[in-house]
Amino acid sequence: MKYLLTFIFVLFINMSYLFSQKITIVLETKSEDNISNYFFASNLNGWSPSDSSFKFSQLSSNKYKLLIDDFKNINHIEYKITKGAWHNVECN
Repeated sequence: MKYLLTFIFVLFINMSYLFSQKITIVLETKSEDNISNYFFASNLNGWSPSDSSFKFSQLSSNKYKLLIDDFKNINHIEYKITKGAWHNVECN
């Protein structure tokens, strides 16, 4: 019985690992643009252009990173990179 419970527990842990998904997105700009607020607006967050949980963190002067974890039941992701508002989307 002890081994059966151990097996079930390990199986549960492995199954939960399979269903948790993570994506790391690295954004690299062409130059040092002095803008540190880049956001990921997508079907994951209701297309919010300034959702703080989808804000890129700055790695260097022109490189930013976003970790998206634990999303489920998404077959594809549609997105736009914004600077916090829709009038600042895909701008130079």
